[in-house]
Amino acid sequence: MTNYRRLYDEISKPAYAGMTDAEIADALNAATTARQRVTIGDLQARAMETGVYTALRVAVASDRTPADLRAVCQTVLDLASARFADVDLDSPASVQMFDTLAQAGVVTQQQAAAIDALADVVRPSWSQSNLGADVTEADIAAARLWVDYDVLRSRLATGYNDAVALVDAGLAAGRLPAWADIVALVEAA
Repeated sequence: MTNYRRLYDEISKPAYAGMTDAEIADALNAATTARQRVTIGDLQARAMETGVYTALRVAVASDRTPADLRAVCQTVLDLASARFADVDLDSPASVQMFDTLAQAGVVTQQQAAAIDALADVVRPSWSQSNLGADVTEADIAAARLWVDYDVLRSRLATGYNDAVALVDAGLAAGRLPAWADIVALVEAA
């Protein structure tokens, strides 16, 4: 069962204005990817798994590696064994180092991409996070009507309670109210 109140509250936001129900459902069901800092431990593990660590060691040890490229390789090796907790792979220095290594052929594009992917974090969709399931176009349509249902439910409850009170008062007075009076009370709610 979808929580239509929560869904209504979300789709009432300005971000969804002018969207069709299908577009809103797609937006609410879409997972997003954000970037995060990468722990040095994860960086070390991925560098080992993909052969980057070995490629860097070979490049540093080779006399054929230009000095400036050897310095970049050593910097990345030092980074992978750093004593700080994490690294920002999106910082200009990190981007430049890995681009240089890929362009020089020290690491492949796939290896560089595998390292870069460490910073990606997939965030579940709004619907999965807030409702535990994807929503459909029909759910969006039902949520749009939810306020009307709430109003109707409230009116019905009020009318029922008023009618019962009228009947109880009539019984206490020793006479039943007219049926038309009961119906009028329910309809007026």
